[in-house]
Amino acid sequence: MENYYYPDFGVKNCGHGRDYPAWMGINGYEKHYLYRSGEECCSKYFPDVGNCPLEHEKQHGYYWTTYEDNIPNRDDMPVKYNHTYYPDINSGTCVNG
Repeated sequence: MENYYYPDFGVKNCGHGRDYPAWMGINGYEKHYLYRSGEECCSKYFPDVGNCPLEHEKQHGYYWTTYEDNIPNRDDMPVKYNHTYYPDINSGTCVNG
């Protein structure tokens, strides 16, 4: 799995890694949202931001393992929000995250 630069609209900057929203990597969206260089992402989405891209470090392993270090086994794992919509059958709508 590749690391890409992608627009992180929540922080108004480009992120880097594998933790981009799942929808950015499917159905042809990847050619509009995933970039191999930070300059491409920044010039397209955040041309006026001075410290763009915000991240440069490659992620290794799966994105959800990046927050698991040094947590005792009996402690709850933190929730990783990944911006994925799913149907909530009981409420009859889609829910984000």
